[in-house]
Parts: sequence; C-alpha cells; structure tokens
Amino acid sequence: MHEDCFSRLFLRPRIPVVPSTLSIVIAWCFVIYSQAAQCMAAAGAPSSPVASGVGNYHFDKTMTREVLENYLSRSISMEGVFNGRGDLDDNIRMIKSIGAKYIGRSLCLWNGEANFMGNIERAKQQVAKALAADAELILEACVFETVSPGVEQIPIPDWVFTALSQPVEKRNFNYTPMIYAAPEQRRPMGRNAQVPDESRIETQLWFFYQAATYSPTLSAHPAVAARTEWLPGCNMR
Repeated sequence: MHEDCFSRLFLRPRIPVVPSTLSIVIAWCFVIYSQAAQCMAAAGAPSSPVASGVGNYHFDKTMTREVLENYLSRSISMEGVFNGRGDLDDNIRMIKSIGAKYIGRSLCLWNGEANFMGNIERAKQQVAKALAADAELILEACVFETVSPGVEQIPIPDWVFTALSQPVEKRNFNYTPMIYAAPEQRRPMGRNAQVPDESRIETQLWFFYQAATYSPTLSAHPAVAARTEWLPGCNMR
C-alpha cells in the first residue's frame, strides 16, 4: 500500500490505560473503510514523505497532555518488527517516512519463553538501529496471556523477588504454579501452553520480570510502554 495511504489509515489515536501494578498501554487502531477505498484509488499517485519532526515529543518521567496526544496521533501497530523477521532497515525507513512515533506490538514474543534471552539480545541490537534513526520513538512490548513450560529455563534474578516482597531464592521460574490450579479452569493457549493465573505469585514474578526486562531493551530513556492483553475471564486482582 502507498505509504501516504498507510499513514492516513493507521496513524490513529489509541487509548492508554495505566494500572497500578505495571505501566501498560492498551492500544486500539481504527480503520475507516471509506478512507481505505480512497487510498486504494490514489495508490498510484506520487506523494512526499510525512514530516516526522513536527510536534513536541519531549518528556521526562511524566508526560503532558500535548505530548501524549502527539504520540497517540502518530501511533501504528507493527507486530514483531523486532522479532528477527523481515527487512529491519526497510521497516525503519518506512517508520521515518510516515512519521510514526509510537510503534505498537514492536516486540511480540508469543510463547517465546524457550529462547527469551536470545530474543532480548537480538532486540537490543535492532532497537539501537531504530533509536539511532529517531530517538523520540516509543516502542511497545507485549506481556501475553500465555505461558509455556519453556519458562522453566529462565533464572529468576534477585531483584524480581525483592520488588514483589518475596524471599530471594536461587531458582528458575516454575510453570505449574503459574497456571490455574483447578483443571476445569485451565485453557490451552498455543502449543503446550496455558493461560496463566495472574492471581498467583509465580505469574506475577514472571510478568514483572518481562516488563522490567523490556524497559531498558526498548528505550534509550524511561519511555517504554509494556503492553498486556487479557482473555475474558482471566483471574486478575
């Protein structure tokens, strides 16, 4: 699709929600079909790149309403752009060309527990290239409603226990205490994976670890957004 059309279709305001436990942004992208038809009709017409430097995107820990709306007005979803697939250089070129500032779902490790640290190390290198192209980018990572036994390969750092007021132990994450205790409540979510029960401390440790790991990976400053998605009926309290 022509990039100007892409910008008009997908750079839509999205709604942030910030719970008390984790800084979470839930984004909704709205597509207007009448504009889609218009864009398709004009797809062959030449256009100039969108100016990416327009607007104020500066903030330090807290964000003004103006800056928030500027980011939301230049937000898109690019699922897994830092997942190690596709042409990263061309994706960064497109981001700059359309003037996007908030990149939703940019690191999207669905059932990626078995190679979590490898994925993180690759993402650090790729993110550095994106932030070198535009240091004002906010890159969104996902904390999903699924977990697999591969999580048991990941050691739990001391700071995770400390942050959640738990006794420090030298061990890896434990899959079974993350899923629902009652078999009738369990629901498969991917191959050999289950919906985790967020009311259980093991799940809370895992979710916190992911979000805290994503933060320095995806940002040159404390401006990272962690995204979480929930199925209806997830046990949250």
